[in-house]
Amino acid sequence: MDRDTAAILKFVICIAIIAVLLIVWFNTVGAPSDEEEEIIMRFGDFANAIPAKIADLF
Repeated sequence: MDRDTAAILKFVICIAIIAVLLIVWFNTVGAPSDEEEEIIMRFGDFANAIPAKIADLF
């Protein structure tokens, strides 16, 4: 096996390991619940409203 093939194989193995870890993480604790998504959406709306309020002042 030449050096290029070994490097590509190592890269593919690393990507596969990362994919497996992400799948396991999202299936256990990582995926936000409905309540967390609602909080994130409200915070995003609030954060977007602040520049609009500041712009209205000037």
